Amino acid sequence: MPIALEAGETFKYVLRGDRNKPAESRPAFIFEYVTARQARAIARPLHELEKSDKTGTSEAFDALFKAIRANLVGWENMRGRDGKDIPFAASELDAIVTLPEAWELYYGAHAGQRLDASEKNVSASPSDISSEISAPAAPATGATAKTP
Repeated sequence: MPIALEAGETFKYVLRGDRNKPAESRPAFIFEYVTARQARAIARPLHELEKSDKTGTSEAFDALFKAIRANLVGWENMRGRDGKDIPFAASELDAIVTLPEAWELYYGAHAGQRLDASEKNVSASPSDISSEISAPAAPATGATAKTP
């Protein structure tokens, strides 16, 4: 089954500035996978704004955060300056990241959907396709039989 249709399938994205922090306390954003159609719908408003003279406007920033929130489903190890945990609320994303971090999240969320080499062709369930040869081997063409 395609991963975007699997219930509960998510991936984490860690901002570049946090990647050297200890794993047990490293902040991470959690995204669900989206289909290609969903990805196009998420990206379309941003692409339209890039073609217009509205880049750098409030409208462009709103479109950026809306695109990130479209498949953001959580975060972990997010703490405020006071050290207190920040509970997940997608609506608060613009209160915890800088604008460059928001762009990183946008592009990182798309790149994070790619399966790495260790995940390709891996399935928890066995295939129902037989691995037995389904047809007899064909005779070699152009070969001539030698007789003694």
